[in-house]
Amino acid sequence: MEKQINIGDQNTQQIGQNQVDRLIPVREKPKSNYFVIGSIVLICFVVFGFGGYYLGIQRNKNSQNNQPPVSSPTPSLTTRIPPITTSTNTPEVTQNPIVTTKPISIPSNWKKYTAEDPNFGIKTTMAMPSGYSFRFTGSEFTIQNDSDATELWDYSSSVYRDNGGVLKNHYDGSSRRAWYEKRLSERQSTEKIISVKEKPLNATTYLEITVQTPSYDDHGVTSGTKNGLHYVYAQNNILHMIVPASNKAYTSSALIPGNIESILASLTSIQTK
Repeated sequence: MEKQINIGDQNTQQIGQNQVDRLIPVREKPKSNYFVIGSIVLICFVVFGFGGYYLGIQRNKNSQNNQPPVSSPTPSLTTRIPPITTSTNTPEVTQNPIVTTKPISIPSNWKKYTAEDPNFGIKTTMAMPSGYSFRFTGSEFTIQNDSDATELWDYSSSVYRDNGGVLKNHYDGSSRRAWYEKRLSERQSTEKIISVKEKPLNATTYLEITVQTPSYDDHGVTSGTKNGLHYVYAQNNILHMIVPASNKAYTSSALIPGNIESILASLTSIQTK
């Protein structure tokens, strides 16, 4: 006996089940609170940021405390003389003079000599070491040893007649080195300035100039060059110059260079015209 299937009952049950499903509400998944989560994340960033900043400050302080103290150098006071320049912008080679507290004295056994050039109107007085004299020969001033006159030096000043015969002081108060170099050129001299040292003399200074000049043999023929010391000293805005004038004056056995400071300290000069 075959089993009968009631199709109508099955459809009825299916329709009824669909109606029941429609009547039961479907629950939705809860929505997350994004505002609360964002606030928590922001607070975490702030907390961790301040914490890192604080730790950085502490480490910086600790590293500074561990460093050894740096001592400040003690300032030193130095006096420098600016270089004197010529028209060719060549700096004058100088040494900074040291201010002396003890004045240069003139030995008591030295003798004073006064010489006058009536043509130039210059009267000059200088003290000389024993065995030396200072005089006007009629054409020039000389310093020499009296025994044999082998050590001979010329003295001159910046007061002389120009090409027009006018007597005047040609020193204008400018660089002594530059003026002396120009003076050598005016005399058409082949001498060349090698170096210049500025040295102290009581409250002022003088220049010791090393000058290269041609040397000659017994026949007057040029036989190389030699170096001599030229001394330039300013007094009353007049330049006074003492230069070697004999072979011995160019050698180390010359006595005037070792006494030059006392000689210049004793120098006085006046114009009579």
